Amino acid sequence: MSQRIVRLTTTLAELQSEMRKHSSAVSYFESLAGRQARSDTDEDTCIICFEQMTRLAVTPCGHLFCLQCITSCVNTNAQCPTCRQAVKLEQLVEIMVLCSVVLLSLVDNPG
Repeated sequence: MSQRIVRLTTTLAELQSEMRKHSSAVSYFESLAGRQARSDTDEDTCIICFEQMTRLAVTPCGHLFCLQCITSCVNTNAQCPTCRQAVKLEQLVEIMVLCSVVLLSLVDNPG
């Protein structure tokens, strides 16, 4: 019985770890609708390089950048350029552009 409890506890810890890894993506997607509705700026423009983002990455705090730009920033300064929250490279989550386009479409045309 105690071995089963240990296995279940280990499995639970592994699941919680996986959830934490993806919390930045969830944070981004949860805030996407609100930001899109009130944003006057182009959501496809990286605030670091001011170019259209093709390979996207989201930080744990939910900010979106070019993957190359944010990787370079985190390597240099280990914080989000927008809010200054501490960020590690392994916390960055790459987001596929197609996924972002589909989500924007769903936000604009719910149901």
